[in-house]
Amino acid sequence: MMEKFIKTFLQGHAEMADEQEKALAETTNKVQSQINSLTDLVGEAKGDTVELKAILQILFPMVVDLHSRQAALEDVRPSFP
Repeated sequence: MMEKFIKTFLQGHAEMADEQEKALAETTNKVQSQINSLTDLVGEAKGDTVELKAILQILFPMVVDLHSRQAALEDVRPSFP
């Protein structure tokens, strides 16, 4: 009787351990998938940041030039009382 109880207990424990292992594997796969998605998003953001930097490097000199021209126009404009 005791032997049957121990075998039943061990079998139940083995089944529970097996289910826990399957659940852990499933959770690990989900986490890995989410990490991969985040990695993809970071890669896209990095590419967008590089592109934005290139655009700003083109636009900044233009803005500075327009500012200088505006300042020159304001200096030349006659003031009326």
